[in-house]
Amino acid sequence: MLLSQELFDMVIDKASYFRPDDRLRTRILVSLSLVSRAFRERAHYHLFASITLRQGEDADRALGRLFSLLESDPSTDTTGVASRIISFTCWIAQHNVNSAVGILKKLFIGNGKPCSLSLRFPLSAGNGWSSLPEDLEESLFQVCHRPRLASLSLHRTQRIPRNFLRNSFIKRLHLTDVSVSNTHLPESSFAGIAGQGHSDTVTLESLEGSSKNPILTLLVTASQQIDPTVIFSQLKELHLHLAGMDFNMNMDEIIRGCQGPLEILKLSLHTSLAYSDSSEIPLYRHCNLHTLEVTAVKPSTIPLSHMAKLLDRIGYPPSLHTINLCFPAALRNLPMPGDDGPFPALDSLKCQILDNIFMQKKFDRVRKLTLGIHEVPPNPLRRSCYGTPDIRSRFPQILTRKNLTFSVHIHPSTSFFDTLLY
Repeated sequence: MLLSQELFDMVIDKASYFRPDDRLRTRILVSLSLVSRAFRERAHYHLFASITLRQGEDADRALGRLFSLLESDPSTDTTGVASRIISFTCWIAQHNVNSAVGILKKLFIGNGKPCSLSLRFPLSAGNGWSSLPEDLEESLFQVCHRPRLASLSLHRTQRIPRNFLRNSFIKRLHLTDVSVSNTHLPESSFAGIAGQGHSDTVTLESLEGSSKNPILTLLVTASQQIDPTVIFSQLKELHLHLAGMDFNMNMDEIIRGCQGPLEILKLSLHTSLAYSDSSEIPLYRHCNLHTLEVTAVKPSTIPLSHMAKLLDRIGYPPSLHTINLCFPAALRNLPMPGDDGPFPALDSLKCQILDNIFMQKKFDRVRKLTLGIHEVPPNPLRRSCYGTPDIRSRFPQILTRKNLTFSVHIHPSTSFFDTLLY
């Protein structure tokens, strides 16, 4: 009895339900790919679709093996392994540059699904564009200007040429510890791609930035000055990392520029200095903004009361209906409930300020408020005595609000904050 290919595919798809970075998922898919040719194609589709290579000797060896695999595959660019890669994340160090360059040269060629690329340079925070090896600089430029590349993340790359993104097709951009220089790539760099992709401005759908340098300089490739409302005319999601007052000076121009299409605004707070100013953050004219998310990244630096004061500074549009607050709290370290119950210990979270502020009229249109509490430090030997009902009880006024869904979720810190700290 012959089984249909559809049944084989269903088996492989079921095995792929694990997270892409799950080692068990990888082992299962590798084993299934060796069973038969009927399994191999579908298993490779899932196995190579998303690749993340972090720091460490194991990752370096994996990077070398992947490069060898792509090199030995005669059809890698068209129907082989490289053509299956949709998402690629890599930490690039001095000792693995050759393998990284070889892989970048083969990624996202031809037609296919939109792709994403994330590159980190972990060994030095001062990685300047001019100090990159020439072959790495060339391969990075080439892969970033391929039509399939829709999402780009760069981490710890300094002094990028101002016109680097010209003629690219990137719609989602994530910059961490990235600065922009006053230099330009020569016109000869764009000779083979003139007329494609973005021209005068890089119009994005999603932007995440934490650079202290103005982001706009990387998004304007024309020589003349262009209004921010033109640059951000298609921006639907904005994620800003506020690390101090220097970045706040650039924040206002970006927020004002995207007042038309913006739907989701995320603010990650790295220090209390980010909102020590009392000036208002005007969001009145963001008529499509429906979700605001505020995250306190560093434990013990930003209490909930400071996040509440930030909310109080914002001028909200009628369209905003969802507010998410994520912050760390050492719930396991709070004293055990005494004769007075859990309330005295939970008062250290400073819930009352948020409870009072949220009763203002400007929050009347908000329909969903969520608190995401991430326990720090993780301590498996001690269990917290406090659950979501205890914490919800510290917001008596919010609980009385009609037409408002108020949720509290408690998570281990490793499930969220490890992805934010950089």
